[in-house]
Amino acid sequence: MIFAIGVDIVEVERIDRANKRNPFFSRLILSQKEFQIFADRHFSPSFLAGRFSAKEAILKSIGVPLGCGKKLSQIEILPSRSAKPKVILKGEVLKHFNSNNLTKIHISISHEKEFAIGFAVAEK
Repeated sequence: MIFAIGVDIVEVERIDRANKRNPFFSRLILSQKEFQIFADRHFSPSFLAGRFSAKEAILKSIGVPLGCGKKLSQIEILPSRSAKPKVILKGEVLKHFNSNNLTKIHISISHEKEFAIGFAVAEK
C-alpha cells in the first residue's frame, strides 16, 4: 500500500554553485560510496543535483517534516544490476522510516542540462 509520494526538482546550476562555494557541500549530501561514484563521474553537477533532488523526494515520501535537520547523507542511493536505484537509509532517517511502519521506497531520478528531478514512493 502506498504511504506517500515525494517529488523534488532542482536547477543543476544552483547545486553546482553551492558545491563550488562550499567544498563540503557534496559531503553533506552524499555517502562515502556515492562520493566515490561522483568522483568517478568527474564530479558531474548533474549527478550531484540528481542525488539531491532524489533524497529530498525520499524525505517527503516518508513524511519527514521539512527543516528537521535530517542529513541527506543518511540516505544512500546506489546503482544496482537491474538499473533500478537501490535506497539504503541510515540514522535518524531510518528511525523515521521504521516509526511509520514503512517497508519499501521506490525512486526515479532524471536530469537534463538545466534540471534534475527525483520522484519517490514509500510503501507500507
